[in-house]
Amino acid sequence: MQKSLDSWLKEEWTPQTSVKTSTASDGTVTTTKIESDKVVTTKTAPNGTVVITTAPVVQEPEDTTPFTLQKYVDKWKTYQENQAKMKEGQPKEPSEIDKVNSLPVIGK
Repeated sequence: MQKSLDSWLKEEWTPQTSVKTSTASDGTVTTTKIESDKVVTTKTAPNGTVVITTAPVVQEPEDTTPFTLQKYVDKWKTYQENQAKMKEGQPKEPSEIDKVNSLPVIGK
């Protein structure tokens, strides 16, 4: 399977390019094209001036830390502490019993 994947990558696969276009309030059109090894940004001003910049794609460093459950336990604890702080000023969500009691009564 690995050999067939390698041959497909070499012979048939072409990297996908991503193109994003945005227009600023002053009429400047910015087009960003992401290729496999570089990012090309084209800015076209309303008067016709074109500026093209090219930058290499920066790869994120690979995470080589070993898998430990303690890491996820610590994340869960931090999330629970922050969740309590985020909900501190908000009104309490109604319970399931309150929701059922608020439904209209049928047949009475």
